[in-house]
Amino acid sequence: MAFHPQVGDSLSIDGAIYQVAEHPAAPGIPYGQEGRQAIVYQLVTQEGDRRALKVFKARYRLPALVSLADQLAPFAGLPGLQVCQRIVLSPRRHEGVLRQQPDLTYAVLMPWIEGPTWMEVMLGKRELTPEQSLALARSLAHILVALEERGIAHCDLSGPNVLLPALTSSLRLDVQSTASNVQLVDVEQLHGPGLERPALLPGGSPGYAHRSAPDGLWGPAADRFSGAVLLGEMLGWCDARVREATWGENYFHPAEIQQESDRYCVLVEVLQERWGERVARSFERAWRSETLADCPALGEWLIAQETWNSPRKEVETMEHKDATERLARAGMDKADALMSMGQADQALRELEDAYNLAPELVADTYTRALVQQAAQREDGGDVEGALTSYRCALQVAPEGGTLRQEIAAIVQRLEVAVHGPIQGEPQVMGKPAARPECPTSRVVLWLVIMLAGWAGTLGSIRFLGGNEWVAFVSWAMVGILAGLAQYLVVRGVAPVRPWWVLGALIGWCGCWALGGLAASAIQVLWFVEAGHGVDTALRFNLWWSSAWQIAILVNAVFNGAAAALLLRGRSANS
Repeated sequence: MAFHPQVGDSLSIDGAIYQVAEHPAAPGIPYGQEGRQAIVYQLVTQEGDRRALKVFKARYRLPALVSLADQLAPFAGLPGLQVCQRIVLSPRRHEGVLRQQPDLTYAVLMPWIEGPTWMEVMLGKRELTPEQSLALARSLAHILVALEERGIAHCDLSGPNVLLPALTSSLRLDVQSTASNVQLVDVEQLHGPGLERPALLPGGSPGYAHRSAPDGLWGPAADRFSGAVLLGEMLGWCDARVREATWGENYFHPAEIQQESDRYCVLVEVLQERWGERVARSFERAWRSETLADCPALGEWLIAQETWNSPRKEVETMEHKDATERLARAGMDKADALMSMGQADQALRELEDAYNLAPELVADTYTRALVQQAAQREDGGDVEGALTSYRCALQVAPEGGTLRQEIAAIVQRLEVAVHGPIQGEPQVMGKPAARPECPTSRVVLWLVIMLAGWAGTLGSIRFLGGNEWVAFVSWAMVGILAGLAQYLVVRGVAPVRPWWVLGALIGWCGCWALGGLAASAIQVLWFVEAGHGVDTALRFNLWWSSAWQIAILVNAVFNGAAAALLLRGRSANS
């Protein structure tokens, strides 16, 4: 018949009477915890001592458990392996009790370990102080290092298999403790000297299994990856970011193991911030490993964790930081509530107190609140009050941000508005630069270059042969040379850019084109009434003269307008 005990049921094992204990949170229900391979019940002796009875599911009731118990017995004295002290109920030694309860065949009677499992801590998102995180991780590391140095490995480390007796009381944990804080259970697959290879090799637990685990884990390095994950979880659990990011009964979702996930990035960041670069790098090495041999040896974790050498000072520093951050966050929440009630001044006082506690945490929120107050004062016409608020915001604004630059520009603008411009003060951010001043001598030289250009075009008449297109090319060449000369004369003292050379080319060509068109129009008006008896040479010479004169006139307007623009910014003393 199946084993379904009731509270108070008695079992006689090796002459001792054990009763099934009641669950402390469920009156009338037996105290039992179910795992993948078995259900563990709590038994109580007549003297009040507690024992654990591990009743395996049918698939895992193996006769080899009897000899395994004898082989595990020497390990019971090692730290964290108290459950290796056990009795296996075999048909040869416990015929009487097994005749009454056949399902107890090859069940294991062992010490009861008080305390929650690491899985229960994570499921309940139980807060730990940095000191508690450090104490638990330190104990687990010492246990795993002691085992690895003896060629022993648990082979199925996971949250449910790590019990935490230290969390059964509110007493302050001993950071220097190496064993009392943590105990390992489910040791049936243990690897070690003299132990036989299990018939069913463990494949690792979800959330802790290395990528090579499906091939079976059984060897001296089997705990390196799962141990690294557990140590990372314990060290990071004192930080709210890690607790908020946890997936459930494990920190990592089983599908994201050894992937570059958001949870991985959060944990590495927290490990680096709180416990140092070497701890974070040790975790990263394990996470990116291709084989278990690529993971850091468990002893490297003790070396990497620099704060374990002098933990008290580091722990106290982190505890103080946590306490101040909690107070600062509470102040921010209170300020937000006051803002929603319209009590802005009181909210700012709360933010000021919070900023003094944790400047980096509160700086951005406090700055924006001050900017909001300043904007309201400025809208209400209180410019001096707004300037005061903006100055306060500038003092607390985070360095290097665009918000700080914007506030600095506003402060400079309001200072000019309140106090007027200050002589000799550098240019205000965002204000356009003053127009460069051009001396009169440069403007005169500009016009002289224009006259020289005219002379050049007139001097080229004898080479044109009466061809208006050749004249066009001549004006274009003179335009380029004149524009280049004018640019060289006024650059550095006037807002003239190199593109002026192209503008001069287009301007001079345009002047000749306009002169030619105007001369053609005038010629039509003059000679229509005179008829066709007028000498052709006269007509040509008159056109040519008119075109040149009109072109020079237009060019004078073009260059004169440019000179007027240069003179507009000239100082009185130039």
